[in-house]
Amino acid sequence: MLSVAEARNRIITRLLPVAAETVDLAAAAGRILAQPVFAPRALPPFANSAMDGYAVRAADVASASTAAPVMLRVIEDIGAGQIPKSTLSAGTVARVTTGALLPAGANAVIPVEWTGTDLPQSADLCPPSIHVAKPVEPARFIRAAGSDVAQGSLALPAGARLSAPALGLLAALGIGRVAVASRVRVAVLSTGNELVPLGAPLSAGKIHNSNSYTLAALIQEAGGTPIDLGIVPDSVAAVELSLTEAVKQGAQLIVSSAGVSMGNLDVVRQTLEKSQRVEFWQVNMRPGKPVIFGAHSGVPFLGLPGNPVSAIIAFELFARPALLHMSGCTQWERPTVMARVAADMQSDGRETYVRARVELNERSDELSARASGGQDSHMLGALANANALLIIPAGVKSVRSGELLKAWLLPS
Repeated sequence: MLSVAEARNRIITRLLPVAAETVDLAAAAGRILAQPVFAPRALPPFANSAMDGYAVRAADVASASTAAPVMLRVIEDIGAGQIPKSTLSAGTVARVTTGALLPAGANAVIPVEWTGTDLPQSADLCPPSIHVAKPVEPARFIRAAGSDVAQGSLALPAGARLSAPALGLLAALGIGRVAVASRVRVAVLSTGNELVPLGAPLSAGKIHNSNSYTLAALIQEAGGTPIDLGIVPDSVAAVELSLTEAVKQGAQLIVSSAGVSMGNLDVVRQTLEKSQRVEFWQVNMRPGKPVIFGAHSGVPFLGLPGNPVSAIIAFELFARPALLHMSGCTQWERPTVMARVAADMQSDGRETYVRARVELNERSDELSARASGGQDSHMLGALANANALLIIPAGVKSVRSGELLKAWLLPS
């Protein structure tokens, strides 16, 4: 039986990157850069004030002290976006706002608070002079040109996810359109004669189809576009029809839930085995052992277990990395911490993913973890209330209270 890492590597090596497209920056949030971005200009593009205050010659206040403050004459009032008109000479300053250009001769900025006032400054009334009671070093409170990003330097690498700060950086650089990976089109089908759609009444033995909604949400969170193929009855013919429809709709990856174990109605596995396009079946993990990977008509196929928790965790371990890899992003692992377990935990020796709550223990100043509820693979409530997955390594059957475990932090 394959390990989780081996199974994931097999999947990734069979996947091809998707094409790139160019989009407006306003539509690029969360997308994956297809090409590196080099800064067309420096940030900041010019030296400017880091504070509301007064542009000064540092030498003029070198002797300033509380006992002997230095009086300086204000000769200009410069706001952000204005071009200075004056040149500082000995004993003169210019009032500046944050981001303002500095006048010639200035080599430091005195914050407003250093002038003996903490009152808001008046836009209409500029004081004729100020008193400074402490010295300032040259270059203090000045943002040097290029101190954030140098012109021509790598601003963002290919494969970077465009977060809000990344979009802000691109906008600051004057970049309005970027090349990003196309959204991976992922067909989703849920098999099971027991499933009924939302809004339909539940009769005896029936349950609502929840996996389609969770898988679609996970696909979108990973940057893909879900194609909902709905509920598929437990028959090989019905599965084959849905797979054909997935190809027809341009799916680049097919993800199913249920029908991949060893029962007589596990028709997804039977369908793929019939076509002899199975790469592997079963992974040494808990929950989610009966995972199958293969292809249908050249489209990669990932079959997940039907139990809701198993389906979600298997998606995290295999489908999410697959989607990100196809988009050119290599950083698929969730943020990881080490947490000290608050109670004994048991495993059957498979690599185990415990639905847990990780919190800061204020007495020990360490992260503490405990199970968020029952750990059976149908218990979706425990996963909905979890903020982390604790990972018990393969071969470990018992974890004692107080031991450290690796934890994947889940999005809130």
